Amino acid sequence: MDNATRANGMSVDNYRTLIDASPQALLVHRNLVPRYANRALATLFGYEDEKAVLRVASTLELAHPVEHERLRALASARVSGELPPQRYEMRCRRRDGTFFWVEVISSAVSWDGEPVVQAGIVDISWRRIAEEQLRESRKLLRTVIETLPMFVFVKDLDSNYIMANKAMTDFYGSDQEDFATMTPISLPIQSEEEKQMILGDDRVVFETRQPYIQPVVPVTKPDGTQTFRYSIKIPLFSDNGELTGLLGVGEDITERKRVEKDLQRVYDELEQRVEERTAALRQSEAALTARQGELRKLAGNLLMAQESERRSFARELHDDLTQRLAILALDVDALGREHSEVPVSMREQLRGLQGRIADIASDAQGMARRLHPSILDDLGLVKALKAECAHFSNREGIQVAFEHRDVPATLPRTLSLCLYRIAQESLRNISKHAASPDAVVDLFAAGKGQICLSVQDHGGGFCMAKADGKGLGLVSMRERARLAGGTCSVSSELGEGTRVDVRLPVAGVAE
Repeated sequence: MDNATRANGMSVDNYRTLIDASPQALLVHRNLVPRYANRALATLFGYEDEKAVLRVASTLELAHPVEHERLRALASARVSGELPPQRYEMRCRRRDGTFFWVEVISSAVSWDGEPVVQAGIVDISWRRIAEEQLRESRKLLRTVIETLPMFVFVKDLDSNYIMANKAMTDFYGSDQEDFATMTPISLPIQSEEEKQMILGDDRVVFETRQPYIQPVVPVTKPDGTQTFRYSIKIPLFSDNGELTGLLGVGEDITERKRVEKDLQRVYDELEQRVEERTAALRQSEAALTARQGELRKLAGNLLMAQESERRSFARELHDDLTQRLAILALDVDALGREHSEVPVSMREQLRGLQGRIADIASDAQGMARRLHPSILDDLGLVKALKAECAHFSNREGIQVAFEHRDVPATLPRTLSLCLYRIAQESLRNISKHAASPDAVVDLFAAGKGQICLSVQDHGGGFCMAKADGKGLGLVSMRERARLAGGTCSVSSELGEGTRVDVRLPVAGVAE
C-alpha cells in the first residue's frame, strides 16, 4: 500500500482486511512473484489458503503453459515503462492441474513503496463454454444452410442481399461475395419485369409485416435459359419489435416444372386414348345391348311358341286322346255286359282293363293340365296354384302347403302364366333334387305395385359357391321373370333347404 493510502487514514492491515473479505479474487505480484492473494483467489485456484498461494515461486505456476510467454512479455513491458493491456482473457491452472478460463483486470499500484501489479481475476469458464457452444451452433447452422438444396437469403429494408447460401448463388451463377452487394435490380437475369416482381413481393412483406408466399417466378438467365423458382418471405424484427429486413426460403423448381409438363403431355395422350377406347367400348356395348335385345326377344318368342305348342298339344290330349279313351272304356264296359256268359276270370280282366284305361285317361288329363292349365284362364292364379300344389302332393307324395295374401282378383294373363310356370318348375326341382318331405308355396302382394311368389323346401340344399346357376330350369325361370319385368333369385345352404323368390311389377296391386 502506498503513502497516499496511509494519508487517507487506512492502514495496511485494514486494507488487507478489506480485500481479503472481498468475493473478488485478487492477486498482487511484482515481476511475476506473488506478494499478496486473498481468500477468494486461493479458493478459485484450489489452494487451502492464501498463504499457500504465496509459497509458489512465480505466478506462472498459476497459468496454463501456453500463457507463459505472454505473461513474461507483459511483465517486460511494465518494466520498460510501456502500458500493457488492462483487461484480457487467459487460461489458468488450478492446483489439481485442471485448466480454466479467467478474465484479468490489472492495474499498476504501489505496495509498501514498491511498484506492483494488482490483478482482479474472474472465472469466465462458463462464458467461454457458452461462447464455444454458440460458435459451434453457428458453424453447424451455417453448414446446414450452405448444404441445403433450397435457397436461403436475408435482405435489409432496402432489399439489399445481406446473406445468400450456395444454392441461391449457384442458381444465379454468382459467388457469395458478389451477392452480398446485390439488389434485385442487379440480379443476373434478363427480364426487368421479373426484377420488379421480386421487389414488389419484398414491399408486400415490409408493408404488411406478414409472411408472404411468392408464386412461381419465371427467371430468364443471361444465356436465355428459362428457369422457375418460388420462395417464402418472412419479416425479421429486432428485440424491440422494429422491422429490420426479411428472411427468404425458396427452391429451384425448374426440373419439377419440366416433369409436370411431361406428365401433363402423357396425361393428355392417355386421356385421348381413354376417350378413344371409351368410344370403342360404347360402340361395342351398344352392339352387345342390341344383340342381347335380339336374344331376349328370341327367348321371349321361344317361350311364347313353347306355350302355344303346349296349348295345342294339351288341347289334342284333352279333346282327342282322352275322348277316345273314354269311348274305349265305355266299349269295354258294354262288352262285359253283353257277354254275361263269359267266365268270371274274363270279366275280372275286362274290369281291370277298364280301370287301366281310366288311369291312362286321368294321366292324359293331368299331362294336358300341366301343359296348359285351363283352370288358370277359367278360375285365376290363386285357384290354379292351389290345384297344382294339391295334384303335386298326390302325385309325388310331398306335402305342399299353399298360402296367399292380398292377391288381386284379376291379374294379366302373361303375369299369371309366368308365376304359374315358375312355381311348376320349382316344384319339379324339389321332386328331382331336394329330397324334402314338404314344401311351402306363398303368393302375396307387396308394396310398390309388386306381386311376389316364394317356393321354399326343407331338403338338403346345396352350396351356392359351387353351383354354376346355369341349369335350364333356373335359366328359364329367370328369363320368364325378366320378360315380365321382374326378378327371380335362388338362395340355398347345405342342410337348410332351398328358396326361390320372384318379384314382378303389376299395376293395380295395393301399395
